Amino acid sequence: MYAIRQFKRKGRGLVATEEIAVGTAIVTCPVIVYDDADAGRISKTRLGDYNFRFGDRQNRACIVLGVISLCNHAEEPNAEIVCHEAEQTVTLMALRPIAEGEEICIRYRRPLWFTPAA
Repeated sequence: MYAIRQFKRKGRGLVATEEIAVGTAIVTCPVIVYDDADAGRISKTRLGDYNFRFGDRQNRACIVLGVISLCNHAEEPNAEIVCHEAEQTVTLMALRPIAEGEEICIRYRRPLWFTPAA
């Protein structure tokens, strides 16, 4: 359903290898959930760029162990991350139909540390 691809000015990301219907679960990945003290320490490392909000209220943080962490940012994303607290996993869900060959993007819900590529 997806492949990892290198994008100019963006680095690695995910691309659809087939048409993906709205509401499709693209992939589910496990996460490592951590507290505020760890979040402060992690934010000072390269892993801080891969920090995701976690939980139904998105009041915790996590590192995703899998390809979801490679999703690039889009102001108008075609996918979103859904948290599963009990299982400590997240699922990448299609927000709208995604065409074969289209990059799969999410909206980073944090201040961007880069200038988005056109």
